[in-house]
Amino acid sequence: MQVQLTADKWEQYGSIYLRGRCYQGTMPCALSLLAQNLDSFDTAEQVAAFLQTQRGEFSVVIDKPQLQCIAVSHTRLYPLFYRLYKGNWYVSDEPLKMVKEGDAISESACRQYLYTGAPFAGNTLVQFLQQGKPAYVTCMGRDTVTQVSFGPYASLSSASIAADSLDAAFDNVLQTIFKRTVHTIGQRQVVVPLSGGYDSRLVLSMLHRLGIKNILCYTVGAHNPSEQGIACQVAQTLQIPLYHIDYREPQYRMQAFHSSEFLHYIDHVGAMGNFMWLFEYNAILWLKQQGLLQYDAIFMPGHVGDFYAGSHLQKLGIKEHESLTNVAQKLLLHAFEYGKPNRDAAFKKELKQALQALDCGRKSYQLALQFIAENRLAHQILNSARVYEYLGYDVLLPLCDVDFVQFFENLPYQQRFDVSFYHHFLLEKVFAPLQIAFQKPSSAKKMPLQRFKNKIKLLLPKTLYLRYKQRSDLTTETYLLHEMLDELAKNGKANQLEDYVNGNELMLHWYLNRVKKQLGI
Repeated sequence: MQVQLTADKWEQYGSIYLRGRCYQGTMPCALSLLAQNLDSFDTAEQVAAFLQTQRGEFSVVIDKPQLQCIAVSHTRLYPLFYRLYKGNWYVSDEPLKMVKEGDAISESACRQYLYTGAPFAGNTLVQFLQQGKPAYVTCMGRDTVTQVSFGPYASLSSASIAADSLDAAFDNVLQTIFKRTVHTIGQRQVVVPLSGGYDSRLVLSMLHRLGIKNILCYTVGAHNPSEQGIACQVAQTLQIPLYHIDYREPQYRMQAFHSSEFLHYIDHVGAMGNFMWLFEYNAILWLKQQGLLQYDAIFMPGHVGDFYAGSHLQKLGIKEHESLTNVAQKLLLHAFEYGKPNRDAAFKKELKQALQALDCGRKSYQLALQFIAENRLAHQILNSARVYEYLGYDVLLPLCDVDFVQFFENLPYQQRFDVSFYHHFLLEKVFAPLQIAFQKPSSAKKMPLQRFKNKIKLLLPKTLYLRYKQRSDLTTETYLLHEMLDELAKNGKANQLEDYVNGNELMLHWYLNRVKKQLGI
């Protein structure tokens, strides 16, 4: 196996390569100790069983004569890529360097990317170039690949938590998770992207409760009185500095799209097929230029806590005893933002196969959330965390901790469907004692209407749908997108911004066009 990793980002211990962090209990664990354990294993199953006991964000490469494999934790913060070429396996963390002459776009991966924002887990846009699936050990044989799951869903408890013990159990989970973060932080500055929602507020609250003082917060985007009003109240109450960065204003435009540095970032987060999060890039550069970020600052976004707590069950309208067929149909209608996947027979088949490949010993609604976590969160939403890593800052994702995920997987369905337990606990047990129990605007009443609109959208011609769609999001994205649009137009791919449902769809097409150019297509 040919291992080609970025030297200054990985630690090597003989035939073991490691990146990231792990914990034993609440204490950080040296990667050298992790390597000692991994070096003693001879099968992918042994590696998976060991990694199942670990907590943290990490990636692993094992290159021993008897075992050649990679493993990527469920956040996919440090992705790995592999391919078989002329009888040899190649592994790298830089997929662009693995492109070979004659490579082509994968038809199925391209289809998945244009509907969802990323190919399904394990794929890239490039045919024969694969990436390690989040929370799987990928073992390379002579000319075959086997995969063994080790993530949050691999060893769930079959017993639900007693109703009268939920508060205490969840409080214990939060204490454990944030003690890990405190031991990792030390004296460093913590930077928290703060919104009007509950996830980032939870992160701030727990840091405050555990005595962390060196904190900076920021918000990004056009002014939103309800969201930013809550963020300002939270920051003022906890006495934490907050900066609002509106990317429409010239003083925050730190990097142009055509610059080599920005395009390098695009390739880093795009990784030959993943949705690109652009809006925080200039924000971090601005904070850095203003001298507001310490050199060893650690970013701690409150990503996807609401998702693990169950918000997508309500969004998708999935019932507790839904059949897998119905779950697949609701995913097609409500989980994919672009195009009309419900009319694509090939995509429908691929979605069904992906769901069936998951552990069907669990309920269908749980499989739906696992599918989204592995195929959307890890390859799309959590890509936003890679901007911090790219710009040289450490990243912690406390609300992606395995213990957090597994707590909600064992929670009764009804307390996940309306996110009632999570929101009630935060408001009453966490926020109220700190006097920051400001309720965010509820979207529950809008969900049935949104699901109805999703169905109507599939029936309407795109031009008619666009005529009635509100475009406020496009006006705030124009600065970030106009050069992409111009480039697409020069290549005969677009005539005007109104050809796209939103800026995200424009970015999808622009990046696909970039990958094709890199392949010489």
